[in-house]
Amino acid sequence: MIITRTPLRISFFGGGTDFPEFFKEEGGAVVSAAINRYSYQIVSEFPSSLFDYAIRISYSRGELVKSTHEIQHPVFRACLQKCGLERDVEIHVATDLPAFTGLGSSSSFTVGLLHALHAFKGDRVLPSHLAQEAVQIERGGLGECVGFQDQYAAAYGGFNLIEFPMKENPKVSHISITLQNLEKLQKNLLLVFTKIKRKAVEIEKSKLPAMKSQKAILKRIRDMALESVGLFEDKSPLDLSALAQLLEEAWSLKKSLSTLVSNPEIDEYYERARKEGALAGKILGAGGGRVSYALGSAGAACGDRGCVPRSSQYACGTWGPWIGGDFRWASDQNRHGIMICRVCDSTRLDPVIDLGTQPWCNHFLRKEEIGKEPFYPLKVVHCHDCETAQLDFTVPKETMFGDHTYLSGVTRSLSQHFAGVAQEIDQRFFKGASKKSILDIGSNDGTQLKHFQKLGAHGSEVIFDGRVIKTGTAS
Repeated sequence: MIITRTPLRISFFGGGTDFPEFFKEEGGAVVSAAINRYSYQIVSEFPSSLFDYAIRISYSRGELVKSTHEIQHPVFRACLQKCGLERDVEIHVATDLPAFTGLGSSSSFTVGLLHALHAFKGDRVLPSHLAQEAVQIERGGLGECVGFQDQYAAAYGGFNLIEFPMKENPKVSHISITLQNLEKLQKNLLLVFTKIKRKAVEIEKSKLPAMKSQKAILKRIRDMALESVGLFEDKSPLDLSALAQLLEEAWSLKKSLSTLVSNPEIDEYYERARKEGALAGKILGAGGGRVSYALGSAGAACGDRGCVPRSSQYACGTWGPWIGGDFRWASDQNRHGIMICRVCDSTRLDPVIDLGTQPWCNHFLRKEEIGKEPFYPLKVVHCHDCETAQLDFTVPKETMFGDHTYLSGVTRSLSQHFAGVAQEIDQRFFKGASKKSILDIGSNDGTQLKHFQKLGAHGSEVIFDGRVIKTGTAS
């Protein structure tokens, strides 16, 4: 049995420039973040020899068919045919939120299903491959009028800048936001469920003429995505006012692309939210309905203060999105973890030990941090193909090295151990050699390299914490 969990997303800037009708001529860019609301797919072997049908599918309805050509749901049919699966498979799907929310649920479903089917076959697939296949199915196979951002947001997860060059493949870059600014952003976002139903395809079709006639607007929308990266990656406290100004401009430009993007009811919600203290906001996805978000120091309170009618709220005042939803998959042991092996890219990973969530080590808490420190999953998995044991989760580099207090050289026993390692390597590989070359990846303060220097290595330097340390790396 294969289980996939694929995140939904919220888009901040650049929507519309991810359509090939625009980016193939001008280039596009989108800033979006996966959130902790997911689409789930379960794929298992089906014993068709015991039944009078070969494929069983369960979603909002059920389908029992003898071949993929009989499947009524177009995405199931296309994904199964794409993966070359014609029988003996059972699929169940579920999602945390309803469809047509503007949170990229359609592409999340497609990407997750493709990943589950590939894993079921034993195929190794990368995020870029999954995103490309999803685009081929949605735009090519099904002929839907959709952009490219949702497929890449679902396949990669996290908080990203997704660039769409004119003649190259899309490029996904992680936005390096500090933990403090990420928490500040999350605390000041509020998602609101308007209950206004709409289909993105019709709205996106109405925007197509603007791809040609209003290129200047779309260029500005693209440039705003690039500008926002500087705000998000600034190491000083996140400037909500500057971010709100960009969002306000982006919402205004988005509405100018089509009369279907907004309507009087949405405009009324937006103005009431602003009057109650929200700094900015927008409708997610193509526009026209269902989920919007408000930003601002008063944003989290605006639902409780009545800026949106109670009948329109979905968990209003309590549903703050947790940015950075991951793209993970599970195997027979119901293991949730990294998608592929860090060493060989294999998908055959099994759990070894799970210690739950733990605080980050090597960090002395300040008084104001007590009780607020972040916890991260601590789980070891084993790769069947390269036999490597590895951690299941990567702690953000800003957390690991932002205030790093661990130094190898201050521990006598560790320094003695490194001295022994240097002597053993010197005897095994460099005995009688006149020139010795050593590369230490992750050398910390250079303690290991200094012991090689004592054995005759010479020549280069290590940069640690902004300081140049003379070490024993050889030249």
